[in-house]
Amino acid sequence: MSNLNYLGEITPDGTEAWYYVDDVIVSPDSNYADSIMGIAQLKVNSEELTVFPNPSNGVFTVELKTNSEKLKVEVYSILGQPIYKAPLTAETTQLNLSTEPKGIYLYRVVTNAGTLAAQGKLIIQ
Repeated sequence: MSNLNYLGEITPDGTEAWYYVDDVIVSPDSNYADSIMGIAQLKVNSEELTVFPNPSNGVFTVELKTNSEKLKVEVYSILGQPIYKAPLTAETTQLNLSTEPKGIYLYRVVTNAGTLAAQGKLIIQ
């Protein structure tokens, strides 16, 4: 929700005013705003997805119970640069990001059709 505050200045003819707008996100990805707000529990079509350990030294395990469709995981830097992509072909898949610098990374699990199935944050310590 955006905050809109009137700053109290109006031109003499009343045609212009100054406003302060806060909490606006402009992105071509409709899921971007949701991804930066945080997610308490992730579901993939009612199937649970677990990423552990998090935080870690860069090696993460993605556990997906009963993978009924082809999925892939994508990992991005906090600036949105893609750094890792891999298919989730088994119930357990390891992501090795140990060559990446310490920090916060964003991951997305998407279907082959490009539909977002899950998303979250990874922390490398």
